[in-house]
Amino acid sequence: MFQYAAGRALSLRLNTELKLDITGFEDYTLHGGYGLNNFALQPEYAMPEEIKLLRGSNGIRSRIFRRIGLSSPTYIKEKNLAFNPAFYTLNNNSYIDGYWQSEKYFKNYANIIRQDFMYTMPLSDKNQPIKKLIMSCNSVSVHIRRGDYIANSQANKFHGVCSLDYYKKASQLIAQKLDTPVFFIFSDDISWCKSNLNLDFPTFFIETATPSSPYEDMHLMSLCSHHIIANSTFSWWGAWLNPNTNKLVIAPKQWFANPKIKNPDILPDNWLSI
Repeated sequence: MFQYAAGRALSLRLNTELKLDITGFEDYTLHGGYGLNNFALQPEYAMPEEIKLLRGSNGIRSRIFRRIGLSSPTYIKEKNLAFNPAFYTLNNNSYIDGYWQSEKYFKNYANIIRQDFMYTMPLSDKNQPIKKLIMSCNSVSVHIRRGDYIANSQANKFHGVCSLDYYKKASQLIAQKLDTPVFFIFSDDISWCKSNLNLDFPTFFIETATPSSPYEDMHLMSLCSHHIIANSTFSWWGAWLNPNTNKLVIAPKQWFANPKIKNPDILPDNWLSI
């Protein structure tokens, strides 16, 4: 979603078309696999020859393009996770390769990005009553990412998981700032949450309708009034897609298990980190 949002914003600035290279998702199974087709956006997909041309752009190709009056292709790979202002200097015929995990890449087009990420499928029958409950109270989504962050040793070493202490402090901060908050717990390990998480406030544990449709969880998160997110871009988007300018979003200050790994621009300026 970050990749699409950054590319979409760049295409809007340049008034040109955006084409997606989704070849890397052929064997991708995490979060139900490639999922942009669950949203209202209508992407175009790059053909193999287009991908080869732009990914393999070099001096010879650049000279050929200039001779025939076209802007030369540019391949740019993200150097690190910090926001790169040079992104705004890119021209047409560019291939952008990276995560681009910052709102700064697409903030100027936020309304369009939110329209693109509108949900086209109605919520399942199981989730319709949850939607009504969320809309009827001062709802707070709480996302607890475990799954691969626990089961995969490499993911655990790199990402880590937010502590129960983080969620306790975040819920207490919410309660200090908001009247009568109601917490809705989303997780890929809801059984663990029921056994270990006690926030001392009205709490509902959301059972995922189907494991293959995680976008329903994101949809329900986005309907909440406020948010406590994990160190996960899944709940980042659940919070960001809430268009309420008065929302309170609390996020973990340490995004990765290894404090030496930095993602300094992952959080919008008006979100709170603890």
